[in-house]
Amino acid sequence: MSDEPHNSGSCCGGVPVVRVTLGALLLLAAVWFVWLKHRPEALGDGLRSDEQRAATLEKLHTKADTLAKTYTWLDKDKNVVRLPLDRAMELTVDELNAAKK
Repeated sequence: MSDEPHNSGSCCGGVPVVRVTLGALLLLAAVWFVWLKHRPEALGDGLRSDEQRAATLEKLHTKADTLAKTYTWLDKDKNVVRLPLDRAMELTVDELNAAKK
């Protein structure tokens, strides 16, 4: 017979395979834990009704209309003012007509 030891069918033995598997599992657990800790929060409860959405949209439209129709100081120190949209268009047309002459 031969002096070589009998090979049980595993090329590397069982211990390195177990160590690699445990290391991979620990790495996956660490990544999962970090992901849970730093994942973004939900944007809301997700249970808004059609009436709530319509009310929110109405508020946004009202605010946009108010901003488009009123004068507002943006920076008093630099004399920067938000003009109503109609007035801003009038001034722009006047400037363009003056530049043509």
